[in-house]
Amino acid sequence: MVMLAKRYDVKMPAKLLRSYLEVVTPPGIKGVSEVSSGIQKWEGKLALLKGLHNAVFDEALKLAIFVGMLPRDIQEPIFQNGGLMGEKLEYDKVKDCLQPCSTQG
Repeated sequence: MVMLAKRYDVKMPAKLLRSYLEVVTPPGIKGVSEVSSGIQKWEGKLALLKGLHNAVFDEALKLAIFVGMLPRDIQEPIFQNGGLMGEKLEYDKVKDCLQPCSTQG
Protein backbone atom coordinates (compact mmCIF):
# COMPACT_ATOMS: atom_id res chain seq x y z
CA MET A 1 0.00 0.00 0.00
CA VAL A 2 2.86 2.38 0.83
CA MET A 3 4.47 1.76 -2.56
CA LEU A 4 1.17 2.48 -4.31
CA ALA A 5 0.72 5.72 -2.37
CA LYS A 6 4.29 6.75 -3.17
CA ARG A 7 3.82 6.00 -6.89
CA TYR A 8 0.75 8.22 -7.15
CA ASP A 9 1.90 10.96 -4.77
CA VAL A 10 1.16 14.36 -6.35
CA LYS A 11 4.47 15.66 -5.06
CA MET A 12 6.54 13.24 -7.12
CA PRO A 13 9.10 15.06 -9.29
CA ALA A 14 7.43 14.04 -12.58
CA LYS A 15 4.03 15.27 -11.38
CA LEU A 16 5.58 18.53 -10.23
CA LEU A 17 7.27 19.03 -13.58
CA ARG A 18 4.04 18.29 -15.45
CA SER A 19 2.13 20.75 -13.27
CA TYR A 20 4.69 23.47 -13.93
CA LEU A 21 4.68 22.80 -17.67
CA GLU A 22 0.89 23.04 -17.82
CA VAL A 23 1.12 26.51 -16.28
CA VAL A 24 4.13 27.91 -18.13
CA THR A 25 3.19 26.51 -21.57
CA PRO A 26 -0.59 26.83 -21.79
CA PRO A 27 -2.31 26.20 -25.11
CA GLY A 28 -2.84 29.35 -27.13
CA ILE A 29 -6.24 30.98 -27.13
CA LYS A 30 -7.45 31.12 -30.71
CA GLY A 31 -10.19 33.75 -30.61
CA VAL A 32 -11.88 36.40 -28.52
CA SER A 33 -14.73 34.05 -27.66
CA GLU A 34 -12.26 31.68 -25.96
CA VAL A 35 -10.51 34.31 -23.81
CA SER A 36 -12.72 33.99 -20.74
CA SER A 37 -12.69 30.18 -20.65
CA GLY A 38 -8.96 30.10 -21.42
CA ILE A 39 -8.26 32.44 -18.51
CA GLN A 40 -10.39 30.33 -16.16
CA LYS A 41 -8.66 27.08 -17.16
CA TRP A 42 -5.19 28.59 -16.81
CA GLU A 43 -5.96 30.21 -13.46
CA GLY A 44 -7.32 26.86 -12.25
CA LYS A 45 -4.01 25.18 -13.11
CA LEU A 46 -2.13 28.03 -11.44
CA ALA A 47 -4.21 27.63 -8.26
CA LEU A 48 -3.74 23.85 -8.28
CA LEU A 49 0.02 24.25 -8.58
CA LYS A 50 0.01 26.70 -5.71
CA GLY A 51 -2.19 24.47 -3.56
CA LEU A 52 -0.35 21.21 -4.17
CA HIS A 53 3.23 22.44 -4.41
CA ASN A 54 3.14 25.87 -2.78
CA ALA A 55 4.41 27.39 -6.04
CA VAL A 56 4.02 31.13 -6.46
CA PHE A 57 4.75 33.03 -9.68
CA ASP A 58 5.76 36.67 -9.59
CA GLU A 59 3.57 39.20 -11.40
CA ALA A 60 5.90 39.71 -14.37
CA LEU A 61 6.16 35.99 -15.15
CA LYS A 62 2.43 35.46 -14.71
CA LEU A 63 1.70 38.37 -17.04
CA ALA A 64 4.19 37.15 -19.66
CA ILE A 65 2.67 33.67 -19.74
CA PHE A 66 -0.85 35.11 -19.83
CA VAL A 67 -0.18 37.55 -22.68
CA GLY A 68 1.70 34.85 -24.56
CA MET A 69 -1.36 32.60 -24.70
CA LEU A 70 -3.61 35.36 -26.07
CA PRO A 71 -4.33 35.80 -29.79
CA ARG A 72 -1.96 38.23 -31.57
CA ASP A 73 -4.74 40.75 -32.25
CA ILE A 74 -5.28 41.04 -28.49
CA GLN A 75 -1.57 41.05 -27.62
CA GLU A 76 -0.74 44.08 -29.76
CA PRO A 77 -3.05 46.57 -27.97
CA ILE A 78 -1.70 45.36 -24.62
CA PHE A 79 1.85 46.16 -25.75
CA GLN A 80 0.83 49.49 -27.31
CA ASN A 81 -1.36 50.70 -24.44
CA GLY A 82 0.73 49.27 -21.60
CA GLY A 83 1.98 52.68 -20.59
CA LEU A 84 -1.58 53.89 -20.01
CA MET A 85 -2.06 51.41 -17.16
CA GLY A 86 0.53 53.01 -14.92
CA GLU A 87 4.22 52.54 -14.33
CA LYS A 88 4.11 48.82 -15.06
CA LEU A 89 1.72 46.28 -16.51
CA GLU A 90 0.02 44.11 -13.93
CA TYR A 91 -1.71 40.80 -14.50
CA ASP A 92 -4.99 41.70 -12.78
CA LYS A 93 -5.27 45.06 -14.58
CA VAL A 94 -4.67 43.50 -18.00
CA LYS A 95 -7.10 40.66 -17.26
CA ASP A 96 -9.76 43.13 -16.09
CA CYS A 97 -9.37 45.13 -19.30
CA LEU A 98 -9.98 42.00 -21.35
CA GLN A 99 -13.15 40.88 -19.58
CA PRO A 100 -15.57 43.19 -21.50
CA CYS A 101 -13.87 42.10 -24.74
CA SER A 102 -14.25 38.40 -24.07
CA THR A 103 -17.97 38.58 -23.27
CA GLN A 104 -18.80 40.17 -26.62
CA GLY A 105 -17.60 37.01 -28.43
